[in-house]
Amino acid sequence: MWFSAAAFKSGSCAQVSIARHDPRLVPRMPISPYPYLERLRHKRVLLVYARYDLTFPVDLSRMLVREFRRRGIEHELAVLPCGHYSTGVTPFKWLDGLTLSRFLARNL
Repeated sequence: MWFSAAAFKSGSCAQVSIARHDPRLVPRMPISPYPYLERLRHKRVLLVYARYDLTFPVDLSRMLVREFRRRGIEHELAVLPCGHYSTGVTPFKWLDGLTLSRFLARNL
């Protein structure tokens, strides 16, 4: 696998190709799960997101769920009634823990 990124410096654009063997050389770029979805086709998958998340855009979480459905990849979905950081606050941390624990108990 090769990574390619556009590097902008002093108003000019240069193409940078980086070899796969040294991940430290990969520029900081957004990570997308979409190229890896087919690898999950025969795995047990739990998708969890927080309905009022202001840290990670909820529309991106919903797009991912739609893509799982569009591709017919089996998954379980849990939408927590809280925000990103409030998942660590009672009672939401219990709900999150219960969701994860039940999934693991059924699938391990």
